[in-house]
Amino acid sequence: MAGSYVNNDGLEVRFGTDIGNRGAKAGVTTGSGKRRELVLIVDLVALGAGGTSFTADLNNDGTKDGFNPSNTPLPVGAIIVDKATIINLTTPAGGTSYSVGTWQEVGTVVDADGINIDAALAAGAQVGTQVSSVTGPWYVAVKVTGTYTAGKVKIIVPYGSGHLLGGSVTRPSLYFYRGFQMAQHKDLTGAELHEPKGADSASDGDVYVANGAGSGAWTAIYSGIIALNQYFQTSRMDDISAVNNRVFFDTPVQSEIVSLSAILDGAVTTGDATLSIYVNGVLFTDTLVVPFASSTVGTRASMAAITANTVSAGSVIEVRSNGGCDTTQKAYITLGLRAK
Repeated sequence: MAGSYVNNDGLEVRFGTDIGNRGAKAGVTTGSGKRRELVLIVDLVALGAGGTSFTADLNNDGTKDGFNPSNTPLPVGAIIVDKATIINLTTPAGGTSYSVGTWQEVGTVVDADGINIDAALAAGAQVGTQVSSVTGPWYVAVKVTGTYTAGKVKIIVPYGSGHLLGGSVTRPSLYFYRGFQMAQHKDLTGAELHEPKGADSASDGDVYVANGAGSGAWTAIYSGIIALNQYFQTSRMDDISAVNNRVFFDTPVQSEIVSLSAILDGAVTTGDATLSIYVNGVLFTDTLVVPFASSTVGTRASMAAITANTVSAGSVIEVRSNGGCDTTQKAYITLGLRAK
């Protein structure tokens, strides 16, 4: 016969064949570089359905519901360096899964999967955090899902002091825990790489721009660029007053027509000239009217296209006058395009 109970002095008493057994009581070893490791062995079968590896029956009702004061917890201020290493002493069978987490001495859960979310070794939310002075110290235990018919595991939780050599911090050091060397930035790869400061709140497409004073800000990558992706072509029309006098433009990349302007080389008379646009011989909806009234050398007229359009790369764009004015006069035609 075997068993244990907590006496009135708060001491765990074992009897029968359980005398001398450690059970799920955690112990501490010293790892490499003075990193410490909390080690416990858990019999998954003994936990029953959905059980937790408590070590003490605090109210002596026959059910373990907390931890004996002689158990070793993670002390206040300690930092959980990494997820736990799990070694199968006996291959688990029968249960669904189990997690490794933390509890207070009285059995109040802090985070039931804070160290390992599951037996597949996914790291929990407490990895890299410091044991709180409010809820600590933290006792490490295993919580099962389902009922295991076989399985005994060794749990090794690495932790370190929250103090740097020569000083102290309240969060994990990037380099040393009292003699324990952490990975340096230059050695990190893949998912371990750090995101730049502020990346969590930056907008899609933003870039970090230094201000020359040791800081900077996230800014839209094209911020401050005028006429983004626009380009302009200019050609001389020999006589804007002649019917069907025309100029041609090439389209090197797929684009859209955004504007058209004309600058007169001198005055025109009688009436207004209308400039029409043709794309590969097909009339475009928008036109430009060049007024004759008050016209003189340098008179400029322009229009912004309002009709949605796409011009394929390699297309020929023609600007043609209707000859609505009199007086032979040259005009300088500028076509605005935007690559798309």
